[in-house]
Amino acid sequence: MTTVRINASLPNSMVALMDQNKLGDIPTKLGPNRLAASRSCVVIGTQANMDGDTLITLTDAVATAPPGDPVFDGTLETPTKHLVAFSILLEPVLQLDVPSTAVRLRIWKNHPTHPTLITVIATVDSSQGCT
Repeated sequence: MTTVRINASLPNSMVALMDQNKLGDIPTKLGPNRLAASRSCVVIGTQANMDGDTLITLTDAVATAPPGDPVFDGTLETPTKHLVAFSILLEPVLQLDVPSTAVRLRIWKNHPTHPTLITVIATVDSSQGCT
């Protein structure tokens, strides 16, 4: 099991999760919970960068799931098997090697619009099989 973390204040208060090839279809409009997703990219709003850092955790350890329901539970395409958290300027800030070309992502935030904690668990997407 692997866990990577960063405590950062990101430009435009957003983080984008996608494959390392940066060819994701980046959503352009966040929903009311400051999260939007396509098949190849998930964008999450963080705490306002002038208000401080957000602790972002990427892991494949299911046992580390925070209490409560995730704000996102879906599939993300990862053709190179490298899930990367990018700043909105497409600068990589975290990387997690994943087991397949499509992963199930579950995301928790400690606040709907200005989270200081974001946890992302990436596991094999059983609907896609393991590739």
